[in-house]
Amino acid sequence: MANQPQKRAADFTGKQTEKLTVAKAEELKKKQQELSMLQDFDAAQNSELVDYSNGPAPKPSAAVSAEIVVKEKFKIIRINEDIEQMTFGRADGYNNNGDLVPGAGDIRHYDFSAGREYKVPYELYEHLHEIGYC
Repeated sequence: MANQPQKRAADFTGKQTEKLTVAKAEELKKKQQELSMLQDFDAAQNSELVDYSNGPAPKPSAAVSAEIVVKEKFKIIRINEDIEQMTFGRADGYNNNGDLVPGAGDIRHYDFSAGREYKVPYELYEHLHEIGYC
């Protein structure tokens, strides 16, 4: 059997290696705890429903129960990839006479995060489903 060489008292490299190994193990443990906390936070945040039924200003609502009946006008969806600043449709606006004109307002922009639930107008659901995002 081969004996492992003993480190000499003057072995600076060996001592530094032991010291750095211990420090790295402690750092790795801290990073794992931070990552675990972030994953728990993300899971809690992604479980909230984002209500886009009245336009793109997100309003987190109460948790969705299994007995909710969704009206035909809106659909609850889960997006499979992040989408930033997607343009879809226009808000209602007013003309120079002060009359309400459908689709004459501001362009609507939407932000979606993967894995999160959103309540969206049915037309937006159809568009996202057609291009493969839900």
